[in-house]
Amino acid sequence: MMKYVSVIFLITMLWSQVSMAACSYVPIEQLRISVQSCQLIEPRNHPKFDYYFGYITNSRQAKRFESSYTGALISTASTTYFRRDSSLSTCDTLNRDDLINVSVGTACCDGDPNAPCVLGTSKYITQLELVQQ
Repeated sequence: MMKYVSVIFLITMLWSQVSMAACSYVPIEQLRISVQSCQLIEPRNHPKFDYYFGYITNSRQAKRFESSYTGALISTASTTYFRRDSSLSTCDTLNRDDLINVSVGTACCDGDPNAPCVLGTSKYITQLELVQQ
């Protein structure tokens, strides 16, 4: 019996290490994507963030939360990306079928309230440049 407990413990430990390694480092990718849609995200007006605002206890926390989660969801034919943008101007410059060069990171969606994860994606854009056509 002890042998089986040891094996289960070992497998659990190895699995947790693999899971942590998957979240610990994912390199930034350089991609060219075609925009299908762009949706502004204002946390105070978005239903997916109501839960989090219910637990914020002071205005400093609320301002930090809002600045981290304000931006845009940019969709392509296969993926959706979150772009943090406190000025809310990302969607003003993008049209359907525009090609953009982007630097893309991956958020660790392990239960932490990362903005991209709450919005249904793990991909976020750190830099964006419109390709001249």
